[in-house]
Amino acid sequence: MIDPEIIFHLHQNMVKEKIISAYQGEFSHQVITMMLKHAKREFERGKHDPVLVKRLYNVLVECMENILKHAKNIMIEDPIKEAPEGIILLGQNDDGYLVRIGNLITTEDAAVLKKQIEEVNGLDREGLKERYRQIITNGFVSEKGGAGLGLVDIAMRSGRKLEYAFHDYDMQSVFYILQVNITQSPED
Repeated sequence: MIDPEIIFHLHQNMVKEKIISAYQGEFSHQVITMMLKHAKREFERGKHDPVLVKRLYNVLVECMENILKHAKNIMIEDPIKEAPEGIILLGQNDDGYLVRIGNLITTEDAAVLKKQIEEVNGLDREGLKERYRQIITNGFVSEKGGAGLGLVDIAMRSGRKLEYAFHDYDMQSVFYILQVNITQSPED
């Protein structure tokens, strides 16, 4: 039985944090499609700058695709679960929107990812554009489909530094959290 207080506190936190949409569970192309349709309906309800919405939509797609491609399956011992699991939260703030994602990755992947994020965060707008061109032209694509292009794309579209954290999960895994701020006027 679920403690009703958990639901109440979850609701209070979602209202306080201005969460528009949240999903936790298996990620598949069907889930991504459902989340994007929901987000699109939310944007159509209010008066939102179409350029901001387009940037946000693209960041959502990239973040969810990254979970789908790179997340370690939380329930490895469960043969029924075939898709990786993760969490995504879409919220508002005074300037625009926040996209927060979380998923398990291997400790080895975490070290590589941290280095990639720090490199991306060290680049200005022109540096990001140059890195994007380099990856498109010369990028090595891993078996999972990654070349670091997603992080560069997210940073370019948000115009902000990527915020991230890693939390130890077990001996082989860490829980990776990425927060992306998408505002009306991105920083350079």
